[in-house]
Amino acid sequence: NADLGIVSLKTQVVDGKGLTRESANAKLIGSIENFFYKNYNYQNIVINGELNNKRFNGNLEIADNNIDLNFLGDINYRNQIPVFDFKSKISKLNLRALNLSKKDLRFSGDVDLNIINSDFSDMEGDVEIFNLVFENEDEKFLADSILLSSTFESDGEKLFKITSNILNGKIKGNFDIEQIPSTFLAYY
Repeated sequence: NADLGIVSLKTQVVDGKGLTRESANAKLIGSIENFFYKNYNYQNIVINGELNNKRFNGNLEIADNNIDLNFLGDINYRNQIPVFDFKSKISKLNLRALNLSKKDLRFSGDVDLNIINSDFSDMEGDVEIFNLVFENEDEKFLADSILLSSTFESDGEKLFKITSNILNGKIKGNFDIEQIPSTFLAYY
């Protein structure tokens, strides 16, 4: 991956065995002192969890100048379709400073995510966001809670719903969420 750079870490592997993704089984305790991604140096990352046959279950904390978050949960790639089930408290996330956006976008909030699939267009499940603060160069939005839900109906149509104190809506049909015109999403 051209965006991935040097990684400097100190970890302790407890009760470890296996050398491939399929056979790895170990408890990981440690810190990632530097992690370069898209020319940004992420720092102060602490990891404590278990890696077992393409599955990570544990805690990851980042206390960086532009990203401050705590992740607790499960990422499972054991089957053909991956499963993500975790909670995350995001105290600070500055996308432009992290070189993830050209626009000035900043977030904070609490996330409870339970989805299957890593392909955005085929994801199914729920994402709940609480105490969301979203800021750009001109505006600041607050939302007590937002529920995003994506499912495939028995007829094969996709149903995408958003429920919040600021916006409610749903889209049903044969569509690719990534193909919704960027002009519609550009407002945010």
